[in-house]
Amino acid sequence: MLRIFVYEHLTATGNDDDPLYREGLAMRDAIAADFRTNEDYEVVFFTGGDDAAFENECEATDFTLIIAPEFDGILARLTSIAERTSTCNLGSTHRGVVLCADKLALSQHWQTHGIPTPPTCAIADWPRKTFPAVFKPRFGAGSTATYLANCTTDYENAVAEPWEMLAQPHVSGLSVSISLIICESQIIAMMPSFQVMSDDGRLKYLGGKMPLPEPLARRAERLAVRAVKCVPGLRGYVGVDLILGFAKSGSGDVAIEINPRLTTSYVGLRALATDSIGDAILAAACHVNWPELEWRDALVTFQPDGEVSVSASENFERF
Repeated sequence: MLRIFVYEHLTATGNDDDPLYREGLAMRDAIAADFRTNEDYEVVFFTGGDDAAFENECEATDFTLIIAPEFDGILARLTSIAERTSTCNLGSTHRGVVLCADKLALSQHWQTHGIPTPPTCAIADWPRKTFPAVFKPRFGAGSTATYLANCTTDYENAVAEPWEMLAQPHVSGLSVSISLIICESQIIAMMPSFQVMSDDGRLKYLGGKMPLPEPLARRAERLAVRAVKCVPGLRGYVGVDLILGFAKSGSGDVAIEINPRLTTSYVGLRALATDSIGDAILAAACHVNWPELEWRDALVTFQPDGEVSVSASENFERF
């Protein structure tokens, strides 16, 4: 029996007062349930302890899947620990995590490789009268301390945040995420979703809806595949956030960021997949090509806490 260690940082550390706790719990339980559909897999969670205890758990398992925020170097540190053990890391390498965690470095990397992305700079270098703009932490997760800024007051509030903050011009369009499964010889693009964001000027992530209409889905897949191909060290499940512009040609589409780990979209994808996404993640880790995933003819909405609603396509409100 293969032993799979699923580590989700907030549930593992017992930080249940964190706003992202329920989101982390939903992701952990969804992937664990997926793995457990195969009787040959035993799934274990972290029972507590320090980095040494985490390292011991990695050493005792065949595979390790790490779900952790990028800020404070948490995901990078845990990935580095896992990589020095005998376990097979189901996620991206330390190199890939470090680049994607740094939103400024990733933006510059994309620009070097011709990937369309908004110009990004330190907030101190942003012209204070240039709005609308997006201000966000250089190292962040879960739309923490993110602002859709329209005035100087928004700028001052963002500057006061206890984070190293970045600035970007606001790009109008459809906010979309798409998940990919990556191995050395194959990239499997999964069903993209529309991101539901708060309208209070803080761009808080409220969940998603899928699938997108086919023309938009094709545009999302094309750009996401380009965006990940040029980033070294991406492996396993990866999420890409995009803005799809209003031009049908896709000329206004831009890549925003990469999450080198499981994302909340997984709970929605799992509700529609007829195959095991977990099996595809394991196949990627073992360098085994996997057929394209099949999807149910239905539509789904999902929330960050893992609540999922599936409806017939003819009853789905398009966006």
